[in-house]
Amino acid sequence: MTDQYPAHPPLTPGQSAAEAAAKAATDQSTPFKPWGMDPRPFCTLMHLSPLLPSVGWILFLVMWVTNKDQSDFVKQCGRSQINWLISLIIYAVVCVPLCFI
Repeated sequence: MTDQYPAHPPLTPGQSAAEAAAKAATDQSTPFKPWGMDPRPFCTLMHLSPLLPSVGWILFLVMWVTNKDQSDFVKQCGRSQINWLISLIIYAVVCVPLCFI
């Protein structure tokens, strides 16, 4: 299996490694990697983070807010999780009082 993200930028004839690294740093064609990982595993961790006791929702919000502007995929995953959270709160507000009737 080939590596989708090469570790070092390719060199052209007569180009030093420092020049290639500087060009790669300013090149916008390099894929977005939130927190150093691919977007799909990042979104999976973002969806699983609320399972952590007491810090899960804070971790999810930090993950989403810091990366939502750089990737539409991360933005969509975060929006769906916020939608789920709002729905969960609404269902709890409606159902808990019904338990006492």
